[in-house]
Order: sequence, then structure tokens, then C-alpha cells
Amino acid sequence: MPITESDRRPAQDGFAEFKNSKYNRDEATDMAYNTAKRPALSIRANPEEFDLQPHPIGNFSKGLPHTLEGSVAPQAYEMFVRSLRQSNDLSKSGGFPAPLGPDPVHHPAGYNMSADVITDAFGNPGPAPITHYHFKNASSPDPVATRKWESPLGGLNSDITGPCIGGVSLPPAPALGSSELCAEIAEVYAMALTRDIAFADLQNINCVVHSGAEGEVTIGDIVSELGALPWFDPNGMPISSERTDNGTFAQTLTNQEARRRAARWDEHGEFSVKSLFRGSTEGAKKGAYLSQFMLQGGGDDRTAGQIPFGTQTIDQRTQPDNAHLDYMVTWMEWLDVQNGARFTGVDPTEAPRFLTTPRDLAAYVHMDQLYQAYFNAALLLLGSKRAEGVSAFDHGLPNNSMEPDATREGFATWGGPHLLDLLASVSSRGLKIIRRQKFQIHRRARPEVLAARLALANNGHLDALGAGGTRVQSMLHELWQRCPKLMGAIAERNSSAPGPDARGLTIEAELPETPIDGGANLLLPMAFPEGSPMHPAYGAGHATVAGACVTVLKALLNTVSKDGEKVTMQDFGFEASYQSVKSKSGDYCLQDTGDHHLTVTDELDKLAANISIGRNMAGVHYYTDYFESLRLGERVAIGILQEHLQTSPEDISLHLIDFDGRSVQIKKTGGANYGAEAEIIVNDGAISTADWWTENVAEYEIEPPIIQRLVG
Repeated sequence: MPITESDRRPAQDGFAEFKNSKYNRDEATDMAYNTAKRPALSIRANPEEFDLQPHPIGNFSKGLPHTLEGSVAPQAYEMFVRSLRQSNDLSKSGGFPAPLGPDPVHHPAGYNMSADVITDAFGNPGPAPITHYHFKNASSPDPVATRKWESPLGGLNSDITGPCIGGVSLPPAPALGSSELCAEIAEVYAMALTRDIAFADLQNINCVVHSGAEGEVTIGDIVSELGALPWFDPNGMPISSERTDNGTFAQTLTNQEARRRAARWDEHGEFSVKSLFRGSTEGAKKGAYLSQFMLQGGGDDRTAGQIPFGTQTIDQRTQPDNAHLDYMVTWMEWLDVQNGARFTGVDPTEAPRFLTTPRDLAAYVHMDQLYQAYFNAALLLLGSKRAEGVSAFDHGLPNNSMEPDATREGFATWGGPHLLDLLASVSSRGLKIIRRQKFQIHRRARPEVLAARLALANNGHLDALGAGGTRVQSMLHELWQRCPKLMGAIAERNSSAPGPDARGLTIEAELPETPIDGGANLLLPMAFPEGSPMHPAYGAGHATVAGACVTVLKALLNTVSKDGEKVTMQDFGFEASYQSVKSKSGDYCLQDTGDHHLTVTDELDKLAANISIGRNMAGVHYYTDYFESLRLGERVAIGILQEHLQTSPEDISLHLIDFDGRSVQIKKTGGANYGAEAEIIVNDGAISTADWWTENVAEYEIEPPIIQRLVG
């Protein structure tokens, strides 16, 4: 039949296409705001910020003025919190009128730092905030600069794709005095102590991690002491972060607390060397500690670590930081950093190598670009020499070129460029959403702050902690009772640390007498000279991006077969599993671990855990920051993928295993027509979309809901 004039044009053309496109965009918007399936809940934070006034010792205050004992100036903190609510005054401090650091040049008009003090019950004023920095960077003749808060109003931005910025949430962070937070800070201390131990040795219970006056501390000691804490001990009786009607901590965990606790155990339901510092997913606890996507290269010799990138290559070897060099181990260095000092540390001197130690991983996640690790994983999987008949992409995509009758393959849609674009898209969206949780909702302090509170209590300065002092004291007691070798090793390591010049600092001003003694110093040794970033701990940006990007990779790529089984790494041409070891010649090379039956899903889940927990190893995050943010990122990605299916003219289904081991299908039903509904199907429909979407937060909803349901 001859081609007619109408045959030469798309079926939907001109104004008809315009109307149809608008209809589909509106449908995607309606789906994103369909709170019958994506309930928009207003989730409470833990109440410490209100309960502990004027000493919010569990909340983020980095960059604000602080006293010698580390107490934030009360008026400054109030101005900071109010500035986070809305950007309605763009005339001061770059549109964010809160006092930054000790220099008045960064203070809003009318703010008087010398008068910003805490008064006692009798009206007596306490000490004023510190007025200057005490150190400067040895590498520069200039005074030390003051860091700025990072996108504090990012959580107020709306977007036109994905879940609305308040449509996904985190549950309350663990509270001061709770068993979970006590276990988390103990774990971060242990990570600091083992920062220079090879990943290959983390499962060796006889590996010595510290030698001192009190004897040796081994990996076995670390596992034994952490395992004695009620949170890690399967037979323990942990205290919840939830409160009873009379204000005491509840003895029964919430459902979400119980899920997080169970995730800390190995396949036998025990806390062991097999679960030490591992992620929450099944895959994160299998095989070598590091994901193969952080070590192997492409091509014929995967042990060379070279990832093909067009006509260039990406080398998996990285620049490590100097071994045994920790920062912020004296009180005045810690205090300068809390006041916003931009310390730059010491330039690394070691040669590039494969990731070998937790310090190497910490250095990687200190300098990585936003979705670097997942971009590399995508290049490896897309460029691999797969087994015969194995497609790179999900079997539910219309462009699956492995079908016998296939005449096309994906590119602009559901192909390599689409996948790489999605990695960037979900990363940016996730960062904005997690900024809201960080700044506008939870404002959780970083581990470096809790460690300083413990150091004050350890030196008898409970009065500096206000109403929260008793909670910190109870945690300190539990830590010394259950983890004496760990805590003693931290104090001993800090007391024997070299002077500030070894950390790239010179003394700029006279150092006052500090509130902690060298031998009772429980400050957290930090991997980075500036400590944590200039934003709160909870949730974690790295973990949110990890959850989002790995979900995209699992959904678009061939990670689940038609019969629901996980596709293996061997199917994608990864014949062996490796870890980095030091050879007799002193070089670092990849050594076969013998684990040859890994799956793509498990190694991607492990990749998400490595990047996220690498931040914990640096001292800047807790486990819950990882656990909850990972799952929030997962929902961000699935929401965006659902909208991509919604606006496609074809039948499409994507398949993955979520971070809790359940099958998830994103499927466009109702035929291959624009406007057909794209659905999220969990465990073949056994779990409703709404229940899955809010699983981590539903029990913490504020009543009555502040955000009303729009539909349903």
C-alpha cells in the first residue's frame, strides 16, 4: 500500500501532540501527588531540641558561635532555626540571617555575640562565646577562613519530577540516652580505631588494632565489646528512643527500631565479625568487604582496575590519605572546627593504590563526585562481555535486543544515555529532599559532637551539658562498662597524639585552659581536618544518593531474571571476586577471594553500603543515617522511574529486589497507551504501595497530620 501524507507524520502531531503531552504530564503529576498510594506524612523529630533548651546538645550547631565548653550561643541557635523555616529576608547574610563563626563580619545587623549567653536559674550570665580562632593552616600565611552552611534552604525548593520534597521522610533519629545511639557512637569509635586496618583483616579476630599501656586490642575484642551492648546483643534488653507518658524511655522498641536492630546481625541472628561494620542488606554481608564495582576494571584483565570510558579509561586506584593521621584530637582544635574554621590538613604523600583500608574508603567519599561510584558501575556493566543470551537491560523493557525477534535496541530511551541521565537526575532530586530532612526537620548533631559531650562528662563537666547531662552520663557509664578496651584505646590514642603541627596547624592565639584532660580525652579522632560537613547528620546525602542510584541500576539493568532469580556477576563477565592486598614487593594488587557466586544485585547493594558507611568510617555519620537515607533514596528513584513509565507510549515493566529483600516491579498497566497507569507492585501485590512507601515512618506520624492527604 502506498505511503500517504498522514503516514509520513507521527500519529499524534501538532496541537494534538501538545494536548496529549500535557495530559500525560498532568497524569504524572497526579500520580506523584496521589497520597492514597504515596501518603504524604508529617513525621516528627525526636523532641530533644525542645526538651533540652537552652542546651540543644543533641542538635546541629556547627558554624554558630560557641563557648569554651562547646555550648552554642542560645540566641544564635534560635536565629539559625528560624532562618531555616523560609527565605523571606534576602537582605542579610546572603539571604540567611544567622550568625556564622566568631567574626562579626558574618553576623546579621543587631546581633551582639558578647551578650548572647545562657543564664542560670538565678539570672546569672554564663560565659560568652569564643571571639576568635586559635589555629591557622600552616600551608597559608592568611588567617583561617570560615566555612559556610551548605544549601540550608535547599529543602524548601519545589521540583517538577519525582516525589514532592515533603513526600518522603525519615523517622526520628535515635535519642540521647537510648541504647541505639550508645551502640552507634561505640561503633564509630571502633571505626576510628580500625581506620588503618586492611579490609582483608577486619574478619581476623586476632588482628591487633591498638597496642598501649593497657595491652593489645584486637578485632575479636572489638566484636566482643560491641556485642555486649544491649543494642547489638540479641539477648539484650535495649532502651527505646521513644518516651512513655511520664517522660521516661520506653522499654519496648518501635517496629522500625526493631528492623534496624535486626539488620546489625549476621545470617545466624548474631552480632559477629561477619556483620562488623557491614551494611543492612543481604548482599552487603556476603563475600569481601568492598564491592567489586570499586575494585575491578573492564576488558580482558579486570585486576588492572581500568574502566573503559570511551577512548579514555578510569583507574580504580585512588589517592589514599596519610596513614595514622587523625584530626580534631585536642579540645581547642575541635572547638575551632565547631566555630566554622576551614582547616585543610596535610597533603597526602602515599602513592595511588586500590582501596585497601577504611581510611582509603574515607578518602574516596571525602572527594568523590556525587554519583561517581555508580557511574563507574554503570560503565562496567554496560561494557561487560556478558554470557551468551544475557542482556544488559531488564527483560521488561521494549528495547531488549536479546529477544529472538528483536529489531531495535535502547539508546535515547531505556538505553545507556537514559540510564546515565537518570543517575544524575535521581542524585540531584535526592539531595534536595534530604536537605529538608537535615535542616528543616531533624537537625541531628554529628558524631564528633556527641563524642565531645562524652569527653566533657568523662572529665566531670556535666554542668556544661544542661538538662541532657544525665543522658550523656548514662551513655558514658554503659560505654565504659561494656566497652572498656575500646574506650581506653581511644583515650590513650588521643593522649599520645603529636602536636598540632603534625596536622598542618600553627598556633595563632594563646590557648586557654581546656575543660578536658589529655588522659581522659574521648574526642572522636576524625579522618578529615575540617571534620564533618556544614550540614546536619540526618539524613546522609551520600546514602540518599547511594539508595537512589543503585535502585536505578538495579531497575534498568538485568539484575532479576524472568523467573525472579538474581542475575549473577558471572553472567556479566565477572568471573572472580577480589580484594586489595599488599604484595611482598610492597605494591598493592587484587587477590582472588574465592567467592565466585556473587550476584549483581548483592554487589550493587554492597556498593551502596560501602559509599555510605565509608562516611561513618571517616567519623561524620552514624549507622541510622545510612540505613534510613538509603531507603529514602530508594523511594525517590522508584517515584521518578514510575513517572518515566507513566509518560511512555509503550508497555514497560522494571524489576528489582529492594534493600529489604522484597521483589519490586514498576509496571505500566492498561495497555500500551499514553495515560495508562504505572504502578508499584511489591511482593506480587502482597504489600500495598502505600504500606511500602511509608513503612519506615508511618508509626511516627504527627496527629493530626499537618500535611493533609490530597486524594483518597
